[in-house]
Amino acid sequence: MRIYLTRERACPVCAYPMDGLEPEQDSCTVCSECGAAWRADRWTTDAGIYRPPAVSKSGQGSSKGLLTIKDARGVWVPLLAESPKRDRQDRIMALHDRAAGVIRRRHFAGVMIWFGATAAVAAVMIFITKPGSLVEFSLSFFTLAFVSTVLFIATVLATRASDFQVLKPVLVREMAARGRCPCCESSLRPTPSVIDGSRLCDTCGCAWECTDPPDALGPP
Repeated sequence: MRIYLTRERACPVCAYPMDGLEPEQDSCTVCSECGAAWRADRWTTDAGIYRPPAVSKSGQGSSKGLLTIKDARGVWVPLLAESPKRDRQDRIMALHDRAAGVIRRRHFAGVMIWFGATAAVAAVMIFITKPGSLVEFSLSFFTLAFVSTVLFIATVLATRASDFQVLKPVLVREMAARGRCPCCESSLRPTPSVIDGSRLCDTCGCAWECTDPPDALGPP
C-alpha cells in the first residue's frame, strides 16, 4: 500500500488520483471518488520507492535466492547489488567468524546426515544384492562409492547455502548499524521511519531494522 501511494499517487482502493487533495484535520486524505481515507502525507514522504537494484526492470521485487533477503518491510531485495556476484559471495562469507559456532554445528549436522544416508544406502544394497562373487562385490562397491559421492556433493551445496542463510542477517545488521544500505551500499536516512522505526535508503528504497550501536560491532 505504501509503495502504491508513493509511486502512483492514487487511492489504493479505486486508483483515483490523490494529487491536489488536502488532508483533513485528522491528517488523513480522503479519496473524493470512493471515500477511503489515507495518511498519504506520512506514507508518501516516509515510504521507500523500490527501484533498481532493489527491484527488477519489470517493477517486481527480487525473488528468493542465495544473495537476496527480505528487508524490514517484507520485500525481497539483493544484497550488495552493485558488486560482481563473486565479490558479493566473498564479502558475505568473510563474516564467517561472526557466527562460527552456529556454522560449525550446521556443518557437523551435514556430515552426520551424509554419513547416515551413505550407511543406509550400503545396508539396502547389501540386503538386496547379497554379493557372492568378487565381481558382484566390486560392482556394489563402485555403485556405493558413486552414490556416496553424489550425496556428499549435495550435502556440501546444502551446507554452503545454509552458511549464507546464517551470514546474510549478520551482514544486514552490521551495515545497517553503520548507516549503510545492505542492498546498494548508499547512506541510510539518519532518522528512523515515523511509521515503523526502520532506516530507509533514498537510493533504492529499501528499509532496514537497526538495533545494534555501531561501536558494538567491532571493525568493519
